[in-house]
Amino acid sequence: MNKHLQHKPLIQRKIAPEQFEKVGDQHFFIDFGKAAFGTIELHIPSIQTESTVVVHLGEELSAKNSLDREPEGSILYRKIELTLQPGIKDYRLSIPSEKRNTG
Repeated sequence: MNKHLQHKPLIQRKIAPEQFEKVGDQHFFIDFGKAAFGTIELHIPSIQTESTVVVHLGEELSAKNSLDREPEGSILYRKIELTLQPGIKDYRLSIPSEKRNTG
């Protein structure tokens, strides 16, 4: 088998954000500094009733601390709703694959 076609081991590592800003009531801007394939882990204080958090993921800014929600070309943007359950604090965001990146 061609050495370039061999599977390489998956490397997983946690990356801390380069920027974490509160930009409004229950509204945060988090920037990891570069685009990467992965997921996001969130630690959210325990809640009493089921609730929803909206997470916006994108590769381009429209203004300071604001994602471009309608980027042009191959720039990616995603809106994902995460249902929070009472008593659960740690969540791993499930990010569906993007056809433009996975073929």
